[in-house]
Amino acid sequence: MLRSAAPPPVMVTTREVTKDGLGAKTRVVDDRAQGPQETRLIHGVWETLANDALKQAGFEDIQIDRRTLEDQGIDRIPQAQEIAVSDEKEGEEDSSQGETSKSGLNRL
Repeated sequence: MLRSAAPPPVMVTTREVTKDGLGAKTRVVDDRAQGPQETRLIHGVWETLANDALKQAGFEDIQIDRRTLEDQGIDRIPQAQEIAVSDEKEGEEDSSQGETSKSGLNRL
């Protein structure tokens, strides 16, 4: 059975990417007509790349699915995900990663 994780927010530049580096500013993602389509495309590419990387890393039981829980046929309220943090002392707070519980897990 595959576990499903919500896709992370994806940050994109507002500049064109050229062979010479970053170019002129673009507002494609901000555009009311084209923006939502572009955002869905970016999320789709991210989902594919991330799932391929997870599979190659041996995490075949984990898969990112960008669809809503309802679209996945899952009847529950979205919940916060907890991730293991290996480079922190147990119970220590790291403000850059959210709250750290006494179990050493960060709540996103």
